[in-house]
Amino acid sequence: MRQDSVTRKAVLLGTAGLLPSQWLGLKSCISNIPEIKKLESIWQKKSKTETLKRGNWNFFRVRPENYPTRRVVALGCLIDRYHSQGLADSVLRLIRKRSNGFEHQCIESGLKLFCDDYWSDHTDFGITKIKKPRSSGRRGPGKWL
Repeated sequence: MRQDSVTRKAVLLGTAGLLPSQWLGLKSCISNIPEIKKLESIWQKKSKTETLKRGNWNFFRVRPENYPTRRVVALGCLIDRYHSQGLADSVLRLIRKRSNGFEHQCIESGLKLFCDDYWSDHTDFGITKIKKPRSSGRRGPGKWL
């Protein structure tokens, strides 16, 4: 994973209050995982602004694949993918790409995310997936974020 991508995810997760260090019960059991150590290290070096608390997020009755932590990571991946032209402009470009009734397919393919890192088999920090992951749209092969 590129350094700017890791930094972006660390800042997004830290600002959202979703890093293990911000949730007292989880920090000690996963502090030795390299990906998490890197995120925590980057977040600790950043100047802090006001952050959300984990309690501000809803995890109850939410499918594990849709946990807020995974969605914030997915946002970071989308920002990485479209950072050169901007996320909003890129999504609008996807919408305009086809005008013959298949716009949804362009949008869907432009927003699907494959993952091959920590999130390919975790739904939150320290929580391993039990079921095979699904895409956020149509079902397909591969590991989806």
